[in-house]
Amino acid sequence: MSTDRHRLYGRNASPYTRRVAIAMRVLGVPFEQIALSPFSDLEAIREINPLGRVPVLCLPDGETLIESGAILDHLLLTHDTDHSLLPASGAGRRHDLQLGALCQTALDKGVVAGHELLLRPEPKRHAPYFLDRVNQARTAMRELEKSLAPLNSADKEIPSLGEITTAVAFDFLNGFLPQVLENESLPEITALSVRLEQTAPFRDQLPEVRMQLRYEPEMRAE
Repeated sequence: MSTDRHRLYGRNASPYTRRVAIAMRVLGVPFEQIALSPFSDLEAIREINPLGRVPVLCLPDGETLIESGAILDHLLLTHDTDHSLLPASGAGRRHDLQLGALCQTALDKGVVAGHELLLRPEPKRHAPYFLDRVNQARTAMRELEKSLAPLNSADKEIPSLGEITTAVAFDFLNGFLPQVLENESLPEITALSVRLEQTAPFRDQLPEVRMQLRYEPEMRAE
């Protein structure tokens, strides 16, 4: 099916969907968002992506792209011709990609830890595995704070892709598993997040729900 607009499937409650949607707004790519969740709309999602995952981007010519990294790669190639979101080469590009890699670890491990609480019955939870995922997410955010500091410039007109992903990851972890970060000192990440969340692309893509999961750090496996 051909259309004149991109169609983005997924809710902003998914950090992976949200970072794609924000990047599209920053780049000025018109799109329609269909807010589907793998938790409540799995069969509908499988009709467009058999893996049952979001985000999914349907291009105007009908081609379908899956996974946020692949989707963003396409959008950067086709709409970031001046490399405002991601430098074309050199140290700046490597730095921004490393920010994204750290965010990916924090998000992936945070999601796995959250699903352990959300989906697995309490008697079957394995505390050492869960706490290791939490520590991986926390460590990734600490490393992100150190990597972000040199380039977090408040006078930049357009945030980089790594900065967008940083703010999205920070918002998601605070909303989903707040204990991961509540005792951490992350002034650079916090300042960046506060600044970007006040901009139109971020305000236009606020998460629809903010589920908070709490856990007992001292829990042990039986």
